[in-house]
Amino acid sequence: MRKWFAVALLTMTMATVFLIGCTDESGTNLSTSSALTGSVTDYFPMDAGYSTTYEVTRSDGLIEQVTFIIGDPVTINGTPAVEWRVYNNGNVTTSYLQATNDAIYYWDTDRSTRETILRLPLTLGSSWSRFATTETTRGTGGGPYTDIITDPWNKYDLDTTTVINNGTLGKNFPTLGSEIMTVQGIENLNLETSGGFTDAIHITTTSSMGRTNHYWFAESVGLVKYIIGATDASYPNGEKTGRIVQYGK
Repeated sequence: MRKWFAVALLTMTMATVFLIGCTDESGTNLSTSSALTGSVTDYFPMDAGYSTTYEVTRSDGLIEQVTFIIGDPVTINGTPAVEWRVYNNGNVTTSYLQATNDAIYYWDTDRSTRETILRLPLTLGSSWSRFATTETTRGTGGGPYTDIITDPWNKYDLDTTTVINNGTLGKNFPTLGSEIMTVQGIENLNLETSGGFTDAIHITTTSSMGRTNHYWFAESVGLVKYIIGATDASYPNGEKTGRIVQYGK
């Protein structure tokens, strides 16, 4: 994901502590004295060649590594964007990103409906809709196409009803579920795979099936951790958990 500009002032309320993930990972909501400033691209860097690699753990214990790399400038339906390439087990899939003054947008394919991944202001409790429309069918790009992070095994219910080559069309951006994304907190994380991250923005979205996705975005790094398809009973685990292991150009 590449280009994002805009300034946001983040103010927090209440200080609470709760566990996130394994025993090596904890998240702390920051108090009102902890204010964050920065552009939307600070939390999702989109410089050409910028990459993030994740250790992805499935609920059945399978572990793999997936790498995202910001690619070349392109035009999607007349809109300037950049390629977002995903590498997994020798496979390469390309999606697309766009940065505006206040948001980061994502296309799963060049024919998909545009989604909003991040939108300013990223203040505690703020929310936005992923889609600008109420379409029920998302992403009708050409096949064969399987999602590399969300559901490469076509095992879980996704937020799309599109079927290509007898397989469910998934998404490169790890997601499963609902329209509304909400800033849950501003937290400090300590990941066994890559160390500590301060002031990470914790965003959640919950599906009608009661499964919640959790995302943590750190300034100057991007997405550092995610939990997909968590329930009240399974949290801090979900169908998949991704932790960043390497990032940069």
